[in-house]
Amino acid sequence: MSGFTYDTPDVYEPDTDRDGSVDSIDATPLDPNPMINYIIVGLDYEDTGTFSPEVGLYEHLMDNAGMEWIELHISTWDEFIEFWQHMKNYRPDGTYGELEYYSGVDNLIVECHGNESGVLFDPNDGYQGINVVDYGFLGSIQSAHINVLSFRSCFSAFMGADTNSAREAVLNLDLDEAYGWEGLVYYDALTGMSYYAYPDSDGYYHYYGDTVEKVRRDASTYDAGLNLVVYYFRTVLYSTESAR
Repeated sequence: MSGFTYDTPDVYEPDTDRDGSVDSIDATPLDPNPMINYIIVGLDYEDTGTFSPEVGLYEHLMDNAGMEWIELHISTWDEFIEFWQHMKNYRPDGTYGELEYYSGVDNLIVECHGNESGVLFDPNDGYQGINVVDYGFLGSIQSAHINVLSFRSCFSAFMGADTNSAREAVLNLDLDEAYGWEGLVYYDALTGMSYYAYPDSDGYYHYYGDTVEKVRRDASTYDAGLNLVVYYFRTVLYSTESAR
C-alpha cells in the first residue's frame, strides 16, 4: 500500500464568455454579462417624500444614458445583506435567483437618512442601517465589484470623527470610489441639485484609495433669512460603464 496521498483535483467549471460567471450559473453563458446600476432606497419619515424627487432624477439620467438600473426598497439590515450577497442575481422586478445576470455594479446609489454613526435604512430604528464598524464584515461577504458608491445621506462623510461611511467603504469594500456628505444635506427638486448650508455642513467629499478630496460646488448663494451660505451640487452619475 502506497504511503502517498493524493488531493482530489478541483472540478474545472468553464466560463466560456469570460465574464466572471461560470457557465452553470451564467444567465447568458455565451455573451458577457453587463454591469448593473442599483438605487437603494431606505424608509423616510412618516408623511414625507424626501427621496422620491432625487430617485426619479437618477432614473431619468440612467435612462438617457442607456444604462440598466434596478431600484430596491430596503428597510432592514437583513434585507440589505440579502441584496449584498446577490448583487449579480437580481432581476428587473426586484427578485433574485440562482443565475447571474451581471458582472458587477457600476453605480450604487444609497438614498437614505444618516447620522454621525452611519446610514439608516429606517430613521426610527438605529439598528436598521450600516454602522461605520460594519464595513469590514460587508467586505468579507461582498458578491460583486462596485465602481462607484454614492451615499445620498447626511453625515456619510462626517469629518468630526475618526472615520465615516464613505471612508470605511473605500478602505474595506471591493470598490473604486465613494462619495458622501460632511453634514446635513438636502435636495431641491426645482433645480435638480443637492445642497448644504455652511456651517451646518462643510462639504461634499470624494474618496478613492488613500485619497480624499472636497468636491467643487456648482453654485452658491447667500440666504439672508438663514444668514447662511448655501452650496449647490448637480446630481450626476460618476460612472457610466454600463452604457459603453
